Amino acid sequence: MKDQGVPMEFVIPKEGSIGAGSYWHIVKGSANKELALKFLDEAISEKAQQGIADQLYLAPVNKNVKLSEKIASRMPFGKDGKLDDLYFSDYNLINKNRENWNEQWNKQTGQ
Repeated sequence: MKDQGVPMEFVIPKEGSIGAGSYWHIVKGSANKELALKFLDEAISEKAQQGIADQLYLAPVNKNVKLSEKIASRMPFGKDGKLDDLYFSDYNLINKNRENWNEQWNKQTGQ
């Protein structure tokens, strides 16, 4: 929206930001495993990761990607931050308790 002229800023609270992963998987027993591996090699290439950072503002996994000041300022960890500055949820804990938490949520919200 900011790229379209909306006067807004991404602000990281003093407590920090929550991170989320974006993952690609190859399905076990895939008939096209070699092709999938080639895709993943391309997807993590410097060129592809530069595009993902520049167009989607997602943090690159390729360490050779150089972020412009504009792009760096739009990363979830901020212009001068790094991935280590983000808080990532403990999905093992969440998944272990998901059913109970969903049940409690539904009771408390009248579902």
